[in-house]
Amino acid sequence: MLLRTVPAERVIHIRPRSIALVLVFALALQVVLIDLIPLAGATVAAVIATGIAFTVGVWPGVIVLVYLVVYQQIENQLLQPVIYGKTVQLSPLAVLIAVLIGAKLGGIVGALAAIPVAGAIQIVLRDILNKRGADAGAAGRKVSPSPCR
Repeated sequence: MLLRTVPAERVIHIRPRSIALVLVFALALQVVLIDLIPLAGATVAAVIATGIAFTVGVWPGVIVLVYLVVYQQIENQLLQPVIYGKTVQLSPLAVLIAVLIGAKLGGIVGALAAIPVAGAIQIVLRDILNKRGADAGAAGRKVSPSPCR
């Protein structure tokens, strides 16, 4: 999880002279730590970092805002589904659908709980299907007559 937050940290100190931010490394650390919160962390970190950048000037605020919005979209649409999909062993499409359904049904809490719930549902469904397949195979071997007779 920490490796996917490294690009967010880079926005703050990649050009500290051009955007003239005070306490650049402290702000970068704040972005990294808050970005560890799943789904909502990047938004909270972007709001704080952009607010601080706007206190320096309009252009630094705009630069930080644009970068963090682009970064957040890439993270939310590409990285998170792949990372969560490999962690929970769900397809990226299933992760996106689970988060959308969870957010619709339960808001932020539903979106946060959606991926573990989808993983649990997948495990239960696989167990049921494997049991049915084993039962059907066992029943088929006992009852089916030999085709040669």
